[in-house]
Amino acid sequence: TGVFRFQGTTAQTIDGTGGFNFLAIDNAAGVDLGGDQTVTNTLTLTNGQLRLGDNDLLVQNNVAGAVAGGSSTSWVRTNGAGSLRRQAVNGPSYRFPVGTVSYTPLLLILMNAPQETFSVRVQEGVSTEYGAPGAASGQSITSDVVGRTWVLEEQTPGGHTVNMAVDWNASDELSLFNRSACRVSYYDGTNWVPGATAAASGTGPYTRSFIGLTNFRELCVSDTDVDLNGISTTLPEAVEGSMKVYPMPAHDMLFIDLPAGHGMHSLMLFDASGREVMRTTANSGERLAIPVDHLRPGIHMLVLVDANGEWHRQRVSIVH
Repeated sequence: TGVFRFQGTTAQTIDGTGGFNFLAIDNAAGVDLGGDQTVTNTLTLTNGQLRLGDNDLLVQNNVAGAVAGGSSTSWVRTNGAGSLRRQAVNGPSYRFPVGTVSYTPLLLILMNAPQETFSVRVQEGVSTEYGAPGAASGQSITSDVVGRTWVLEEQTPGGHTVNMAVDWNASDELSLFNRSACRVSYYDGTNWVPGATAAASGTGPYTRSFIGLTNFRELCVSDTDVDLNGISTTLPEAVEGSMKVYPMPAHDMLFIDLPAGHGMHSLMLFDASGREVMRTTANSGERLAIPVDHLRPGIHMLVLVDANGEWHRQRVSIVH
């Protein structure tokens, strides 16, 4: 009846296959599963990751609070084919505190039907196609998405409807992603099917939901500029040498001169890792003044779309 607590100072392993009544993870170095495990009562996540590898962890208790804790300092890391599995009943909100290298949990509410066991894992990247659940078989999507795929499965296929939501962090977003107009999409085994578009909620982490989900496979978050079913999101060819950017390096302000008759439609600035750090739109003038004093020093990529639909790129250096 006691709590089996992992509280070491170096990585620990739960080997073999078995079960616990109460299991607690409180080790900053993390705990690894060496086989499938079942928690019959409560899993508590206090500190460190519980890394599943290719093993499943089933929380058998169908009370929503049977998984306690879960945060950016302690989560179930799905670093293989293993999943966190929970038994859900109609009504309560069930949190699956999962993530890869970052904490990206999924919240699920079963809206109908009898009790069901759902499994969740999250993995890096998004693909245009999947063979078996979670097995990417298409083109990797490199922009306009959150760079995570959540794999949600039901134990008994058919007849279930859920409302669900996923969380992510700014660092999980790939280049060009627009969180002010984004949506959760699900993969139906052949194509991605988009949900409703809206602004993400939260100030970091961010959240988007899907109401009335009946198909349980891959899930992702994308904006409206990407076709998840195969159209490349590669940026169009830039017009070379057609704008002047100064001073170089920039300190507090960056000035941009466009050719005569070319106003700006939109401007984006990406850091060295490809993460969007600035976006602005609609300026009819041919000279732009962009404040950069709030950005981290380093090499950035400036991408500008002018009013004629032409793309311009320029590497810029920012120093303070």
